[in-house]
Amino acid sequence: LFCTDVGARGLDIPNVEWILQYDAPLDPTEYVHRIGRTARAGATGSAVLYLDRSELGFIQYLAKFGIRVKVATTPALPDIQEKLEHVLQVDEIVARHAVAACRAFVCAYQSHIL
Repeated sequence: LFCTDVGARGLDIPNVEWILQYDAPLDPTEYVHRIGRTARAGATGSAVLYLDRSELGFIQYLAKFGIRVKVATTPALPDIQEKLEHVLQVDEIVARHAVAACRAFVCAYQSHIL
């Protein structure tokens, strides 16, 4: 299941054991609701939040609300910039969708309370 923050509330999907987050939530309550998908009806689970180096301040922000996280580093991702640029040059539909997605992300990120 891939979803936005809409999936953080109101969905009751049984047996969710892992939550993988690829962007920092807007505030700590959203973080709690996101990872809460693993704790339905007394169940337990695990959550991973991937943060860019520029977002590491979110860890201290969570700590202010009593949320402790373990920090682990991952290997650097390969540089795929050239490959992505090539795809955008050869596929107009993908390029159009990429621009729309980027605009939507920037608009959403502007509302980030941090």
